[in-house]
Amino acid sequence: MPIEYPLINGCRYDFGSIVFHLNGNLILGVKEIAYKNTRERGEVRGTPLQRLAKTRGQYKCEASCTLFRLEFDELIKKLGDGYQDVVFPVTVSYANDGQPLVTDTIVGCTLDEDDHSNSAGTDPTEVKINLNPMYILMNGIAPFKGLLR
Repeated sequence: MPIEYPLINGCRYDFGSIVFHLNGNLILGVKEIAYKNTRERGEVRGTPLQRLAKTRGQYKCEASCTLFRLEFDELIKKLGDGYQDVVFPVTVSYANDGQPLVTDTIVGCTLDEDDHSNSAGTDPTEVKINLNPMYILMNGIAPFKGLLR
């Protein structure tokens, strides 16, 4: 299906288009969300200059977000003692008038690192969280065939 571009005043997704849920809880106090899928493929080389083939490789994914301290405190209160052992999903939905709803799902996350840093100034206190997901679905689409769900 070809992309239909608006003629004038077209609107694209931006940070204000995001609705962020962590463990099923809507979080408004999120400053940043980052996630990615990666495939590390091996190379098959012989005497020619170019590769002869490549392997299917290994799949890896990662995710992180930055929450304001109040939202972080609420999150770990809900996760409870052993909060780094709790497995939960994260969903990131993008919505704009005239654009389709897109929802990416970060599956099987654990909160493996929470980095607290404070400095003088007018900015609110933030906590950077590194998540350890099992896999990420981009708008419901798996990064490779045969994904175990």
